[in-house]
Amino acid sequence: MKQILTHSENIKNFSDVSQHVILEAETRDADKTLTYVAQEGSRNANGKRRRQSKKGKRGEASTSAPKEGKMKKRKRGKRGGKKDLSKVKCFNCQQKGHFARDCTEPKKVLSEFFSQLYVSSHVMVAHSQPMWFVDTCATKHVARDREGFVDYHRIPVGSKHIFMGNNSSEEVLGVGSYQLKLRTGRTLILDDVRYAPTVQLNLLSVTALLDSGFSFIFRVNKLDIFLDDVLFRHGFRMDSLFQLD
Repeated sequence: MKQILTHSENIKNFSDVSQHVILEAETRDADKTLTYVAQEGSRNANGKRRRQSKKGKRGEASTSAPKEGKMKKRKRGKRGGKKDLSKVKCFNCQQKGHFARDCTEPKKVLSEFFSQLYVSSHVMVAHSQPMWFVDTCATKHVARDREGFVDYHRIPVGSKHIFMGNNSSEEVLGVGSYQLKLRTGRTLILDDVRYAPTVQLNLLSVTALLDSGFSFIFRVNKLDIFLDDVLFRHGFRMDSLFQLD
C-alpha cells in the first residue's frame, strides 16, 4: 500500500524517514482505536433500545392475557346451562327441588339446639292418648295435637327439641297458646305451649303452671290443682304420671 507522509518537511536523512514511518503508524493505530470505541458505544445504545422495546411488547402481551382468560371463563359459563334441581335436597326443609337459600320455610337454626331443650322425665312410647298428664319435670307445656292451638307460630326447623327420659329428643314445630277444654265445661288457656306431634302424650308442666299462679297438693294417688286458693281440677295417678281429670 502506498504511504503518504505528512511530516516531509522535517525529513533530512534515512533515519528521519524511519522515525517518521513509526510515528505515522502510531497515529493511524490511535485513530482506529477511537473509531472502534465510537462504534461499540453506538451498538450498546442500540442494543438497550431493542431490549427495552422487547420488554414493552412482553408487558403488553401479559396484560392482555388475563382478559382472554376471563372471556374463556364466561364462555364456559354460558355453555353450562341451567342445573337440574330435581335431585337437589334442601338443607333447611329436607325437601327436593330447591336450595336452602330459596326455601320458603322458616330458616333452620342449628346454634340454638342445645340452648332450647325442654325436658320430660318420662319415656312416651306407648299409644298416643288425647288426655293431658301433669309432669313435674317438664319445663314447658307440650301438645301433640295441632287443633287446640288458638294462636300458633311456626319456628325454624331444628331450633327447638324436647329431651326425653331415654336420652332421645323430639322436634318442636311451633309455639303458641293452647285452649284446653276441661270436662267440667271450663276452658284453660295455656301460654307458650310447644307443638311436638311425635310425642305420645300431652303434658302439663308443673313449673309453668306455678309461674301462672297455680298451686298443687300431691297425694299418693291423687292430685289437687288450685288457682287463687280455689280448687280448680283434680288429677289421678297412672303409673308415674297424674292424668288430668
